[in-house]
Amino acid sequence: MQHQITERTKLLNECGNVAEPGYCFRNLYEYNREEVKLPKRLKEWDFYQITNERYTVQATIANISIAGAGSFTIFDRQTGERHSALLPVLLPNDKIKMPLSAQEQSVLQVKSGSFDLKIENKGTVRNIIFSGKNKRGGDFKAKFAISQPTDLESITFAVPFKEKKHFYYNEKINCMPAKGYVKIGKNIIDFDPADSFCVLDWGRGVWPYKEDWYWGNGSTRLPDGTIFGFDIGWGFG
Repeated sequence: MQHQITERTKLLNECGNVAEPGYCFRNLYEYNREEVKLPKRLKEWDFYQITNERYTVQATIANISIAGAGSFTIFDRQTGERHSALLPVLLPNDKIKMPLSAQEQSVLQVKSGSFDLKIENKGTVRNIIFSGKNKRGGDFKAKFAISQPTDLESITFAVPFKEKKHFYYNEKINCMPAKGYVKIGKNIIDFDPADSFCVLDWGRGVWPYKEDWYWGNGSTRLPDGTIFGFDIGWGFG
């Protein structure tokens, strides 16, 4: 049940099932969208979450076949105050072309009207640039530079479901220092890489219509300067 993948491995076999269920600390799976046997059920998303001592920021670009979306949210964990913006995209097809690997250098952008969310992966740096209106109608902007050290481990796993041709393929990249700001009207909230960290939840899969999913995650800097992170999940597959 704890099978580590140690060499390059195809994610899906000819039937569209996970060829070799397991996990790895450097992603060794090869994902080919053309091998998915239920393409109209395919869900793909890049979810970034940045946290510091007080605030949590979430930026998502997703394509779930029948719909897609870009979303940006910040909430204050002390007061509960939340600001968010969402741009849904009906039948996105190739309008939201998700990368085949979390490490692939790419540019993702969802833009319409006042909403503009752009996520760039340049290898050792990931940029998130957002502008729009929050649900109250005020100006809402953000810009982040997220560092990904070359020696940083991640956790990747490929999990089958009991239903044939269903799978969950996921990579979590923790402990990425983040620098940037969120501007809400005239209020600017700064994020310092000394205590602000990003996790990327990179998911691809065909899920059953009903499924439970529990996830926990954290990153911090220990007193000696070492960065420590954890990931815990259960319920899928």
